[in-house]
Amino acid sequence: MYDSNPPLYYFFLRFWLKIFPATEFWARFPSVIFVLLASFFFINGIRKRFHHGEWKSLLLLVGCSYSFLFFAQEARAYGLLLLFAVLQLLCFIDLLQPEEKNFRRKLWYFTVFSILSSYTHYTGILVSALLFGILMVCHYKQISILKKLIVAVFISFAAGLLWLPYFWIILKIDKSFLIDQDFTIVKEIISMLFFGYSTIGKYASIAVLAALPLLVYFSWSQILKTRSAYSIILLLALFFILIIAWSPIIPYFYYYRHYIILVPFILLAIAVLLSFVDLSKRAKNILIVAAIIIVVSEGTTHYKSKREEWRQAVEYVVRSNGSQHSKVIVIGEPWEKTHLEYLQIDPGYLNLAIRKKTFYQYYFDRFDKKHQLELVVLRPDNKQIQNYINSELRQNNQIYLLSNGGEFSGNIKHLQLDKGISSVKKEFYVHEVYKFYK
Repeated sequence: MYDSNPPLYYFFLRFWLKIFPATEFWARFPSVIFVLLASFFFINGIRKRFHHGEWKSLLLLVGCSYSFLFFAQEARAYGLLLLFAVLQLLCFIDLLQPEEKNFRRKLWYFTVFSILSSYTHYTGILVSALLFGILMVCHYKQISILKKLIVAVFISFAAGLLWLPYFWIILKIDKSFLIDQDFTIVKEIISMLFFGYSTIGKYASIAVLAALPLLVYFSWSQILKTRSAYSIILLLALFFILIIAWSPIIPYFYYYRHYIILVPFILLAIAVLLSFVDLSKRAKNILIVAAIIIVVSEGTTHYKSKREEWRQAVEYVVRSNGSQHSKVIVIGEPWEKTHLEYLQIDPGYLNLAIRKKTFYQYYFDRFDKKHQLELVVLRPDNKQIQNYINSELRQNNQIYLLSNGGEFSGNIKHLQLDKGISSVKKEFYVHEVYKFYK
């Protein structure tokens, strides 16, 4: 699979699938393990480090967080990235309050988790660099600690040299085409990273963000008196919330999945603020009931494989096709060159369009056991597509076109097809399937 992210997870997945069957269950199962481990280490780690009941609020937030639920079922790197982000955060908290005799050991753990995070997703590089920078600022007067931090940064950089040329590729990619340059992406990110896409999930996400200024206001006196770890966690979370607010104009956090690395920091900050507020038992019970409602709502509405409709679209094509030999058009960029060659032509080429055939092919290999369907990648050019359809239907009875995210669907009606050719459209969550036939 063509992916512009670092290779750690895919090396692991390749090894995993040599031991276990290459089925959908076993391909997704590691992410379940990673997210469960992340949840356990996160809540238990905060319980051991903070002593004002923060872990109880955190348990509630993690329990109804849609991001933990969603990324636990993806056969991609985000579950592993979440685990390393949690481990980094716990070590980061330890390093904010150093004990000279234990600092070296804790810094070693932090450095290892930072390297692993950076080899899992390129956002791990950005967040790791930020955390190292904060630690240096916090300890700039403690020369012995500062020297150790500089050595750790050097080790991290040296360990990342293997990936450095590819990270440079990421920095050169034109990301302006990947999202609409407006603030609709903020809604997408907030829903994904907090409480999901159901009605109550959206309202709960908005309510939590709206309540944060009030929580800060009522907790301000305690925040001023509290230890530095609390203050830095709150400031860091505020910075990450501002990143979410500015997401339409930030090039390197351009996709809602990439924000998963920020979730532990933001949820912990909310849990800290809640620990400063003396909630009544009744209020706590209301929050518990609300969390249960959110989880049930997500489980009975949005979370019904809607985001797995690559599969449903392919199943529909296989059923509709019957036992004929047919072609299936995928709108995208035919993979004909290396990453670097594409980037020299146009940085915007390195995107989902290149990998789209791979995504569809996985499900066609699964459901089209007799290999009756052949995937053909065509660029989104009206003349090229209409000529291909006309030529193909002179020899065969039907041909399919897969449209992902509504791409090219507006051009379908402008195709100049031969007389006698008809079409039918089937819509899915973010997919459209067009069947052309005589």
